[in-house]
Amino acid sequence: MNKRSAAFILIGLFTVTFAASAQGGRGGGAQGGCRSTGSTRAPSQKELIYVSLPGTLEGSWDQNGSGIVVLDACNNYSFVKRIPTWDVPASRWPEQVAGVTASPATQMIYVATRGRLGAWDLTTEKKVWENAYDGQCCERPQISPDGKFMYVGSDLKDFWYVVNPRTGELITKVVSPLSRGSHNLNLSLDGKTAFMSPNNKVMTISEVKSRKVIKTIRFPDNVRVFVLNKDSTRVYANNNNFLGFLRIDFIWIIF
Repeated sequence: MNKRSAAFILIGLFTVTFAASAQGGRGGGAQGGCRSTGSTRAPSQKELIYVSLPGTLEGSWDQNGSGIVVLDACNNYSFVKRIPTWDVPASRWPEQVAGVTASPATQMIYVATRGRLGAWDLTTEKKVWENAYDGQCCERPQISPDGKFMYVGSDLKDFWYVVNPRTGELITKVVSPLSRGSHNLNLSLDGKTAFMSPNNKVMTISEVKSRKVIKTIRFPDNVRVFVLNKDSTRVYANNNNFLGFLRIDFIWIIF
């Protein structure tokens, strides 16, 4: 059975790019993700973009349907296929997608909606598991580099779930009473620190190993999208009612 080797980068709230080997071993045709023309064999890799739907706050929730739409990044973002997620009757609105992440370690893509979290195997495109936990999930999942755990926010509450990415089993919860309205989330590149950002002014920082809160940072206004530098000693964050971004240094964080 052929295996896919892959690397990914999160490029949006509900979009993941995935460069995957189409065949095991050495393939024919062009090397790398983007294909050349005129070859009698397909390239050994494909560079794909996975878009989870519906994920909009504008217009109708089902205007683009539901599921995971796969686009070819090397062919003018042409449509490849739609992977079914949840079967929603036409008489009902689909659940809004609140986040997505993927992992080369598990070869799965994880879709969070306001109601449940599900995992799909990218080699078979079949659902592996889903879980609604206590009925208060889910927001913005982030998986560790080794694929051993995943943080996922509650649905705008004051805690984050810690989950086994292979089974969906709940490991524990990290409660952040000052960060009500769990929303955006980033893990450090080494997987040791979780930066949990709510839809309010206080970001909570948690040590992953102990699952304990080690720091809270108060911002001038509600924290929006934020990113980390490579060693997670610096945060760049957007703030409501501020044109630009704020920079926060964490030189003191050493594990």
